[in-house]
Amino acid sequence: MKRTRSGAPLIRYDFHLSASAPLTGDIRVDRPVDRHPWFDIHDDLEFGMVLKGGLRRFWGPFKRDLAPGEVWLHDAFEPHGYQIIRGPCDLVFLIFRRGLLADIRLPGRTPIDWLAPFQAPPVERARVPPARREAILELGRRFADAVHTRNETGNILVQLRLMEILLALMESTAADALPHHQRERDTDMLKAANQAMQSRRLITTERMADSLGLQIDQFSRRFEKEIGTSFTKFGLRCRLNGVAQDLSLTELPIKAIAADWDFAHESHLDRVFLRHFGCTPGVYRRRHKGSRHADGS
Repeated sequence: MKRTRSGAPLIRYDFHLSASAPLTGDIRVDRPVDRHPWFDIHDDLEFGMVLKGGLRRFWGPFKRDLAPGEVWLHDAFEPHGYQIIRGPCDLVFLIFRRGLLADIRLPGRTPIDWLAPFQAPPVERARVPPARREAILELGRRFADAVHTRNETGNILVQLRLMEILLALMESTAADALPHHQRERDTDMLKAANQAMQSRRLITTERMADSLGLQIDQFSRRFEKEIGTSFTKFGLRCRLNGVAQDLSLTELPIKAIAADWDFAHESHLDRVFLRHFGCTPGVYRRRHKGSRHADGS
């Protein structure tokens, strides 16, 4: 697992979202104070709110402390992190496909760019003014109820509650604090990252650069600027995360898992896995058997 500049692990999550299952979410409660931040990355959007306690969010080198009633927003393929700074800390978060908001068309008014709050540069993302936090917090509690009961009510109520909060954010944020521009994403590098996340086989930097018609040095510079790490390290991290999931959720022999994720042999996987996870695949399986990775974001 790649480590960030702060030394914390950067974990890649694949939530397997689709048109029929466009979102996943959870409510986290009573978390103890974290000594170190935890970082992750995924190819979907993320929205969350602090309901109780205190949370520190990281967007690369930028960080922001959040109190109850404050929110965080993350764009796709954006390395981000969190740290509980005041416990107990209750929070609610939602991971969802872009289409959940991008495809919304409301009649009778100027179209709303629902994705703009997520795509603004991190330093410009909307903050909840102190005077509005209690009102936004009440919306957050209703949102958390919708997330908690979504299996019974479906996704529509979650979507409506999310839109309600986003509208409140747009209305309550001071005009001079609104995002002045959206962050331009390097779509070629996002495609490269997506291919690495979806592939069980090793994709070399040379092969990916060639597929995009770029020189290796040019591709490497652009990829690290956009994703925050080299393509080689990113691809390895994705494959190791796949190994970790198979160790937790299947009975497959470690040798078979190593081959399935394109490691030369089991001993090769042992060495690389130990370096990134701090334990061998066998030890990891015993510790995590039957568990499923869940984003702490």
